[in-house]
Amino acid sequence: MAGVVPRPRPPPAAAARSLETGTKLHISNLDPGVTVDDVQELFSEIGELKRYSVNYDKDGKSQGTAEVVFARKVDALEAIKRYDGVILDGNPMKIDLIGNNSETSPMPPTAPLLYNPPFPNYPNRSVSTVP
Repeated sequence: MAGVVPRPRPPPAAAARSLETGTKLHISNLDPGVTVDDVQELFSEIGELKRYSVNYDKDGKSQGTAEVVFARKVDALEAIKRYDGVILDGNPMKIDLIGNNSETSPMPPTAPLLYNPPFPNYPNRSVSTVP
């Protein structure tokens, strides 16, 4: 395969950095005048932010929503507790936890399968025939 150069793989550390960790919040019902700096200032009072943004449409108009990713789940839950329903620039914020970032809950116990009837299209092999 002369002339073909394989693409180098990213180092493992770079691949690990591309995986997002943290707890994401979706903030809605924002006044169009709320900026990314406003979001950063408000939510960084609670804890370390990994990422934050305000969502705009293709024309650059605010969609009235933002996303904030906290480094720690406890901080994200505190942000919901403190700011959900609080008025910011005239509008009450609506804050939702995005994704399932909670610890996995144990599976509920299930009853064991005690009887499994044979398939109707197959003969029941447990019955013997007497000649």
